Amino acid sequence: MIDSSLFSTNDDQVSPVEHITERELDEVILKMGSFLSILQNKKANQAKLLICTIQDPIFQKCFLSIADIDNLSFLIHNIIRKYPTLCKSKVVTSALVNKRGTHKNRKKSV
Repeated sequence: MIDSSLFSTNDDQVSPVEHITERELDEVILKMGSFLSILQNKKANQAKLLICTIQDPIFQKCFLSIADIDNLSFLIHNIIRKYPTLCKSKVVTSALVNKRGTHKNRKKSV
């Protein structure tokens, strides 16, 4: 028997394909959080995961390849959408501003 909860939609009218994609992204985020925790031998939270994704190019490439996503900004957007409290974090905002600032500086120097 098919579980009807898999195909139920909420107020956002999420299609079954989008629901599966969201679940896959959730699994990748959990896997990368565990990987980060193993690498640093410390507990990792969502803020630490996002900051490492922004600042570490090797971790970025690994995350993007495992998530099968081509665009870093799309990945960051999805992480922030999944964990909206990250927008309130001063550390995360400063990391985003620093990343944006270095990106703008590169464009100016070219």
